[in-house]
Amino acid sequence: MNDYIDSAYNAGGTQAQKAQLKELQGKLAEAQKNFGTTREAYFAAVNGQDAAQDAFTAADVNMNTAKGEYEKAKSGTAAAKTAYDAAEAKLKGIDVKTPKTKLDAAKGEAATAQAALDKANATLADSKTKAAEAAAHKAKARSARDAAKVKSDQANEAYDNATASVKDLAAKCDAAKTDLANKQGTLNDAKKADDTAQAGVDKAQAADVHAATALSGAKQAVAAKTQILSDAQAKAKAAEDELATANKAFERFAGAQKAVDDAKAAYDAAVAGVADAQKQLDAANEAVVDANLEIVKAKAELANDEALKADLEAVDHKASLAAGTTGNEKLVKLNAAYARYKAAVDAAAGLKAALSDADAKLSDANDAYAAALAELGDAKDALAAAQAEYDKYHPKAEPQAKPQVAQAAAKAPVAKKKATSAALAQTGDDSALAGEVFVIGGITLVAAGVTLGDRRRKQM
Repeated sequence: MNDYIDSAYNAGGTQAQKAQLKELQGKLAEAQKNFGTTREAYFAAVNGQDAAQDAFTAADVNMNTAKGEYEKAKSGTAAAKTAYDAAEAKLKGIDVKTPKTKLDAAKGEAATAQAALDKANATLADSKTKAAEAAAHKAKARSARDAAKVKSDQANEAYDNATASVKDLAAKCDAAKTDLANKQGTLNDAKKADDTAQAGVDKAQAADVHAATALSGAKQAVAAKTQILSDAQAKAKAAEDELATANKAFERFAGAQKAVDDAKAAYDAAVAGVADAQKQLDAANEAVVDANLEIVKAKAELANDEALKADLEAVDHKASLAAGTTGNEKLVKLNAAYARYKAAVDAAAGLKAALSDADAKLSDANDAYAAALAELGDAKDALAAAQAEYDKYHPKAEPQAKPQVAQAAAKAPVAKKKATSAALAQTGDDSALAGEVFVIGGITLVAAGVTLGDRRRKQM
């Protein structure tokens, strides 16, 4: 095999073929090594199996021998027991009057039988021990034999596998030899074609250098134009972002302007509500005074009526004021006066509560109006900042304000920088937002502002 590999290298085989042959050589060497190792293991397993079989056979012989000794001892024990029983029976059957010699002889026979019995028992016990040991040796030998048989089977299987692997690799080597011989001719033809192709490659490389130079110049031009386009897109994107910001600022300003108008309307309505509630309360208080005069008049008339004078003196004035009646049906006019008084007092109490509620609403409306004016100021500042950012990208695109817008701006009062919070808290007036003109993306906006004049709130 090594000679074949060397001949393949010297014959000018391809690198792939050389690598394949080298790989096959390595696999074959490894398979041969594994085959030798497996064969040695197989022989060792076979030898171990034979040794285990011999040990098992010896243990089986020892067990059978011990078993024979056990059976023999068992028979001796039975015979000794029979002799002992006969001697004992014979001893019991001796008459007391029998001569002393016969008695001694019988005792001697009994003692001999007893000794024989003891010896037989000892032999039996020893035989049992040997039989147990022999059985243990036999079981151990059988286990060793089984383990050796398993190893022998495994070694046989490994041996068969190694043999098959060697045969397979040998077949692959033969196939590789045939393939190498077939491809050698193809390789020579390919070398000729490669020489022809190389000439074409050299020519193509020269043309490629020229094309690469032209391509490099074109790429540089494209890169420059791409950078210009990227810069323009970035500026356009920034302008779009600023326009979106300006539109949001415009929407915020318009919303703030509407909120100021709504808050002003709510404030005026609250002032009117307080005035109306106060007017109604004043009327209710006058009604209480009038009802009180009616009670006085009714009492004066009753005082001149002798028939009802005693009933008048029994009237509880405070209780009647609270109840709206004297409780005496005879005093019709006085009862009507008390009822009128109670109704007027109840109405006045309700109107006081209404006035308190109107004052609270006025306070809330004033706070909302002040907050709306503050938001309008912030929105104006944000709109101015957005216009400034937008003008950075469109310095020449600012359109002229429409005539009507310009006129509205001319008529609007001059804006102040910022009204103090103290003035706002006292009057609710802030004229700092009037007259501002904003141009965002072609849309012209004039901040109308809100002027409340010199009105002051009595409740502040």
